[in-house]
Amino acid sequence: MPLSIALLLLLSVVASLGYLIWRGQNLRAQRDRFFVDRKLVQRASCPSEVGQPFVYKDLNQLLCYDGPLSPEKPLPFVFLLGSRQREGAVGPGQKMIVDHYIGAYLPSSSLKLDDAWLQSWARRVAERGDGWAKQSGQPVSQRDHGLMGPPDSLPIRAVRTTDGGVLIAWHCLHLRDRFEKRLVELIETLPR
Repeated sequence: MPLSIALLLLLSVVASLGYLIWRGQNLRAQRDRFFVDRKLVQRASCPSEVGQPFVYKDLNQLLCYDGPLSPEKPLPFVFLLGSRQREGAVGPGQKMIVDHYIGAYLPSSSLKLDDAWLQSWARRVAERGDGWAKQSGQPVSQRDHGLMGPPDSLPIRAVRTTDGGVLIAWHCLHLRDRFEKRLVELIETLPR
């Protein structure tokens, strides 16, 4: 009897590890497919107009892709991905935390977006009620979003770029469904 229980536990662990490996590969394949489906082409470097798009100088990764905003709105835009490692307290002791960021840069040559449009996004940043909200330039009230923090649908930045374009950025995982949701939210706010 103890041997069968030990074998069952071993099979459970192996099956769990196999599932995690499969899931990770599947999520990476979906993410890679996003770039192909959206016709996004990686740039050699990010546009200088966006400066430090996610504020931090110590990003581990910053990648930029050119392409159309969507098939229905073929406006040129730049899709940004960034990540940053930092130490943080999670439970007992220090752990490494990786923050993931995405952004959408619409150059002024792509679409003229007025200050009222940009302020509506800045108000969404202020809704976070955290450190990012304080940089929004909007009135900020403290909000308790619980243990998980603000939802990743609330942007972390909404700023005018040096060329007069706009940059909207979010703190969220680098997963296809997150990319799609954030871009749909952005497209829905654009003037018709």
